[in-house]
Amino acid sequence: MVKKEILIPILSIILIFGVFFVASEVQKQEIMDEKNAIEFSDFKANFAIFPYSNVYDGNVSGVLKSNKTFNFVYGEIVFYDENKMIIGTTPLSISDIYEDETYYIHVPYYGNDNKKPAHIKIIIYNNDGTVEFKSHESILYENSFDV
Repeated sequence: MVKKEILIPILSIILIFGVFFVASEVQKQEIMDEKNAIEFSDFKANFAIFPYSNVYDGNVSGVLKSNKTFNFVYGEIVFYDENKMIIGTTPLSISDIYEDETYYIHVPYYGNDNKKPAHIKIIIYNNDGTVEFKSHESILYENSFDV
C-alpha cells in the first residue's frame, strides 16, 4: 500500500499543475474570443495612376463591426506591391471600437512611385498597455486581401 506521506505531496503537485493548465486554457480561449470579435466586410479598393505624375493614388473602404468593446486600439492598412514588398502604410482613424457599432472605413492611399498596390493587410492592435504594442499578442484583427 502507498504511504500517505508520499501520496499527498504527489497529488498536491498534480493538483497545482492542473490549476495552472486550466487557467492557461481559459486565457487562451479569451484571447481567441477577442481575435474573432472583429469583422471587416464590404471590402473595396480602387487605385489609378495620377495624371502627369505617373504615381498611383486611390483608396480602401469597408465596414468594420465588433461583437465586443475594445478601448485604446490602433489600426493600420499596409500596402504591398506584387512582390509582397511594403510600399506604404496608412493608420486607421479609430481609437475605440464599441460593441455592435458599425464603422465605415475609408482610407486614402497616396503612392510615391509607379507601383500599384497588389495586396493589402488590415491590422488592428490592442493598445491599452496590457500587452506589448504591435506584438503578435496585441493583434486583435488581421486580414489580407488581393486587390
